[in-house]
Amino acid sequence: MKKKKVVFIGNRPKILEELLKNNDLEVIKAFVIEQPLIENVENLDIERLNSVGDKDRLINFLKDSKYDICVSAGCSYILPRSKLPSSSVFLNCHPSVLPYGKGIHPLNECFLSGNNIAGATIHLLVDKLDAGDILNQSSFELTDEIDVSVLYGFIFDLEAELLSKTIIEIIKNNMVVEAIPQRGEVTYYSREKEKRKFSAKDITVDEFIRNTKAFSSSNLGVYLLTDTQKILAFSSEKIKNNFILKRYKNIDKGKIIFQNNDVILVKLEDGIVKINKFQIDS
Repeated sequence: MKKKKVVFIGNRPKILEELLKNNDLEVIKAFVIEQPLIENVENLDIERLNSVGDKDRLINFLKDSKYDICVSAGCSYILPRSKLPSSSVFLNCHPSVLPYGKGIHPLNECFLSGNNIAGATIHLLVDKLDAGDILNQSSFELTDEIDVSVLYGFIFDLEAELLSKTIIEIIKNNMVVEAIPQRGEVTYYSREKEKRKFSAKDITVDEFIRNTKAFSSSNLGVYLLTDTQKILAFSSEKIKNNFILKRYKNIDKGKIIFQNNDVILVKLEDGIVKINKFQIDS
């Protein structure tokens, strides 16, 4: 069988690895968008793009070249699918359970939305953002011990596994694609620093914990403004101990109950939170 010609666009090393190891595929071009973890590969034509300003270069190649499959995974550009070759199959890999978590920060969204569902989706690429019909999807419940750092540890492996399964099915079906429309509530999230700042007087314990789970990565965190300090928190727990709750019942909201090198206890709007991974922001 003649190998299917593939174009890769994005920043996901696992996806590119999956394409390269498939013996039924020939990756003729890889557009790598601001991802130093994707190294140069022998006999692979890699072109490195900026996340903004290089869209025309990309579109011109897609319009003028011959390929069977285009795989997008972490592409910062919305591609004009309706203006690209109709004979090619365009796939997008997305690390959420669409239509939940459309946009560029779906892993944070799955905590903040309160839906408590995470996963990955392979869908057809269309002109609108993350809106194409679904070919494969995997989902699971977010339990209490899961935060965004845990998701980052395996979610892109799951995404790559789904892509491999999808491509095998497409080739087996003689490049005929079978997909189903997205159904249900649509959610989006775009990460901004200002959205990660909270007053200790005005946030509930559950809301604060949900946010620290969503931004537990060492390069993110959640800012908690107390009456005396600005705390950058990465992990937190709800204090349930009746003795502690009773002892500090009359402490004003927004005050630090106590702190040391390992832990901070803060009185929030409706209870006490234990912050066990943090930095004091100057």
